[in-house]
Formats: sequence, structure tokens, C-alpha cells
Amino acid sequence: MNRTNIPGGCIDEICESLKNNVRIEKPLPGGGRFHIDRRLPFICVYRTPSGGNDERIQNLIYGTSSYINGGSASDKDLMKILRSIAETLSAFFHSFLILEIWKEDKNKSDSIDSVNPLKPNFRIFSNERQGSEIFSTYKTLKRGLSSITIHKQKAHAELLFSQTINPPGLCALFNLNELKQMNTYLAGLEVRPVYMNVQKGIIYTQVLSSLSAQMVNVLNRAFFVFSKKLTTHKAIHFHALGKSSFSKSVARADRKLAKICDSYDFIIQVSPINEAEARNDFRKHRYKKLPEFYYKPLSFDPAKAKRSLWDISIDEIEDPAIKNLFSGKREEVDLQISMMLNIDKPGFRYGSLQLYGNVSNELSSFADEILKIFDKRHQHSKSKIIDALQFQKSVISEFNYYKSIYPLFKPSVVINNEMYSGLIVSRNKLLIGTEFSVPESRVESLIQHEIGTHVLTYYNGLAQPFRQLHTGLSGYEEMQEGLAVLSEYLTGGLNISRLRLLAARVKAAEYMIDGADFIEAFNNLTGNYGFSEFAAFTVAMRIYRGGGLTKDMIYLKGFLEIINYLAKGEDIKPLFAGKISLSHIAIMKELELRGILKPVPLLPRYLKDQESIKRLNELKKGYSIINYFKLLKKESEK
Repeated sequence: MNRTNIPGGCIDEICESLKNNVRIEKPLPGGGRFHIDRRLPFICVYRTPSGGNDERIQNLIYGTSSYINGGSASDKDLMKILRSIAETLSAFFHSFLILEIWKEDKNKSDSIDSVNPLKPNFRIFSNERQGSEIFSTYKTLKRGLSSITIHKQKAHAELLFSQTINPPGLCALFNLNELKQMNTYLAGLEVRPVYMNVQKGIIYTQVLSSLSAQMVNVLNRAFFVFSKKLTTHKAIHFHALGKSSFSKSVARADRKLAKICDSYDFIIQVSPINEAEARNDFRKHRYKKLPEFYYKPLSFDPAKAKRSLWDISIDEIEDPAIKNLFSGKREEVDLQISMMLNIDKPGFRYGSLQLYGNVSNELSSFADEILKIFDKRHQHSKSKIIDALQFQKSVISEFNYYKSIYPLFKPSVVINNEMYSGLIVSRNKLLIGTEFSVPESRVESLIQHEIGTHVLTYYNGLAQPFRQLHTGLSGYEEMQEGLAVLSEYLTGGLNISRLRLLAARVKAAEYMIDGADFIEAFNNLTGNYGFSEFAAFTVAMRIYRGGGLTKDMIYLKGFLEIINYLAKGEDIKPLFAGKISLSHIAIMKELELRGILKPVPLLPRYLKDQESIKRLNELKKGYSIINYFKLLKKESEK
């Protein structure tokens, strides 16, 4: 391989950028790359071996915040660059660490490939004897690498002493005396290429992605120990050592993905536009003829949307955390488009089960418990009824409260003639059905449900640097609706009628999944649980729309999961970062520690209310929600 010289001025430019703590992103000859996110006391190195480049090994370092891929640059030039970097940064941090990564020798890989091809194997090389200060870093690295799992195969890692540290066929970057002079440590990491069939040259892309994500996490943990024990760098968490900025590939994928998401509103698209007519016709036929629902025509080209969706180069994203978020969202959008194409066909129901899941035994039992505690004798409310226009005025008043705190909060509320009843939040707009009505006692909790959760998290997501946080990450709806129901509880509006309704939605979903038709579900709700014909029709319509939509079960499911989350003593505030799911909390915390996410501009108004805070603290201490149900029943019987 022909080695290339790097222009002399490049090194001076790099050192100057490091002194000014400016991010460096430079191409190097032969496809090489140089990236340092900011001043950090470590760097990962990959050098192209004499036998040719392995692009996949490079992926294992591209997720880190400080790396150099030498490309075709000469070893002499790479040493100059690394020496300048080490000397510059060790002056800032007292010590510096260079970690060189290479692929396990092909002959060795060939011998094990047919025996256990997916068992990860790592060898860490150190030129420091045991007892050296650096050993805690290497032990952390070894422990972390040993925890990596690929296809249920747990990794093996070993720590070895070697006077010279270099990949096969290449010279060592520095000897021990040179390292001492630079206040620098050098370690080597040999990686078995479990991401490919070495003999056939076949790449397992999912294995590579998983290995890369796990390794970045492990490397940052080791760098954190090094930073804490041997440098003056003040990192508060190992996640804080990750990348703190977006690459162009992230911004590009985010923009394209958001554009597709903004081209449709899934819930509006699968909601009947003839609810009133279908209800009247069902009543006219004495509840014995299946209602026929109609839907809005698709306002976008599904085939074109799918082509655009899968043309998004998510594989180019090197940040494992963000790549996983975007990949999950792309799969969800693909599924939603397929469902909209299959309205009133069997494929719609199957898609719904993939999107929202089945009714678990735990959830079914929870719904049964609610309906057992609250029978039909306790469902009526004597509160004054508020109509759509009155409710709209209350919504506008709530909007003004948030606008006074955050001027960029500019939602709208309209009474929608295409909707018979109910409420739908579509991005930054609240739609109210023309025949919508609600007991006055429920107005505050319903406003906190729709505005304090759905609209608020939209604007919190909008304040962040990537759009998926306001269009919604994959699976976000379950936590959104659970959080919205929690807001009803915390504001004292989760009454008997509302609880029975949420439980009924779960039971109706269960009936639908088990093969019952609309009429059977309707009769079960009216006959077994005492729901009015109006309420039973609404519940069944929401479950059977499109051909079978299990979304409505997630209100109670999400509520139950958030209660369990809070019972562990967790903080509620991270749940308002945007439209996310509980599974995203760890990633959100990581991105916040890395400085990518900004502080949220808004929190719900009820978190300033003493009674709401009291209820929240009770849940965090493990208060049983079933006890609340029983208390409600006692009060209703007085």
C-alpha cells in the first residue's frame, strides 16, 4: 500500500484548535479521518494494515468522541500528529491515553470461525506492569468487554503484557521511554471480527451495529476511570465523554424522517369521519347490524413515502444511541404507512398488534379489578356539563399561561366539524368534536391530559436539536397516554367514570383480539358492565376502527407502567423531554449528559400545585393505586 504524507501545516492547525477547545473534523489521505469533539484526555487510533483496509473495524471507533483513522497516511506522519496531540493535551490534563484498535489476525480467525464464529473475543495489550496507576483503567476495560454479548454469546477478554504495542505487520507508535516523556499511556485492543464470515467475506451488519454500540459504551466507561484517576479532566459521568454535537448525517436523516412524519397524522387518518351517522344507523337497527365506518382519503403517496423512508441513510449515522433511535422510528413509520394502506383489511389488525402489542394478563387483571370495584351503580356524575365552546375557552386560558412562560408556545384550538365528539391533539393543534361535552369536574384534569402532556411535550421536543423529539420516537404513545392519565390522577380528576372507561377499552381490545365482532363487544360492555349504549358504542368504535386498533388499551397500560416507574423513586421530570417512551429515558439522560439535549422549557402547571405534588410523592413511596380506587368507592357510597 502506498503511504501518503500529510501537509505539515495540518499538525499546527490541529494543535491550535485543541488549545482553543474547538472541535476538529478533518479528512486524511486514503479515506482516513480525524475527529476530536473537544479537548479530551484520550484518543482511539486505527491504522490501515499492510494487507488492506477493514472498514468495519473503523466503525468501532467512529462512535467515540476522539479518534483518528490513518487511512493511507504514513506511520511517520501519524506519529507526528499523535505526539503533538499527546503533548498538547497532557499539558492540559496531566496525562493522556492512546488506545490503538485492530482486527484479530486472519489466520487465527480462520481457525475458530467454524467452531464458534459469533463468540466475541478481545485482547488488551499494555506495556505497563500490574500495580501501575493505569491498571484500574485496563481492568474496567476488560470487565466491560467481557460483558459484551453477541447473539447470546458472552465475550471473552484478557489483559496481556507486551513491551511493544502494535497491530500485526505494523511498527509500534511509541516506545515506553517516549510515552513517559509525553506523560502518555499506550494500550492496544485486538478485536475478533465476529461481524463477518472471515472465510466468505460476508458482513453481518446487525452484529456490527450491536458490537459498535456496546463497545462505545465500554470504551467511555474505561476513559471515565482514566480521566477521574489520572487526569485533571472533570467528567461527571461516563456518558459525558461521548459526542456532544450532531454530525451532518444525523441532521440530514432527522430532517428527512421528520418530513415524512409530518406528511400524515396516523390517528386522524384511521379515525372514522362518519361517527354520528354510524351511531344513528346502529341504533336504528337495534344494535344488531355492524356499523360501517368511513375514513379520510390518504393525502400522500404511500409508495413514495416508503421509498423516501428507506432511502434515508441511517446506516451512515455513527453515534450508536442516535442511530438506534432513528432506526426504531423508521420501522414504526413503515408499519403505520402499511396500516393506513390496509384500513378495513386483516393486515391492519396485525399491524396494530405489532405497533401497540397485545393485552397482557397483568393488564387484563388490572382492568378486571377496576370494573369489579366500580360496578355500574357508581358511574354517574352530578357535575355541570361543559360543551365544546366552553371547553375551548378554558383551553385558550391554559395556552396563555404557558405562553407567559415560554413565548415560543403557540398552539391552536379549533372545533372540528369533521369530528362528532372527543378530543385529538395533532402536533400543536387541539381538535374538539362539535358534540363534545364533559362534566365540569373533569375540565381541569382533561386540560392537563391534552395540554399539560400532549401539547407541552410537543413544544419541549420542538426546543431540542433533533425533530424526532416532537414528531415522536418509536413507541412514544404508550408513555404519552400513561403520563396523560397520571396528570388526571394528580389533579384529582381521575374519577370512577373515567377509570371504568379506561378499563372498558382494555376489555374491548381483548374481545377484538380474541375474535369477537363489534356487536359482541358492544353487548359485553352494556350487558356485563352496565355501560350506556352511547359509551359502549364509542369504546367499541375506537377499538374496531380501521379493522382493529389496540391503541386505546395503552392508556391504562401506560398509566400502570408509569406508576411502577415512580414507585422506584424515579423523577417525573425526564418524562416531559419530548414525545418519548420509558425505554428512551436512559438515552435521553445520556444525550443530556453529553450536552446534546437542552433543558426543557416547560413543565406542567400542576407540578406547582401542592396537592398534586403530595399525590406524586405518595406514588414515589409506593402508594398502591388500588387503595385509591377503594377510597373512591367508599366516598361514592356516602
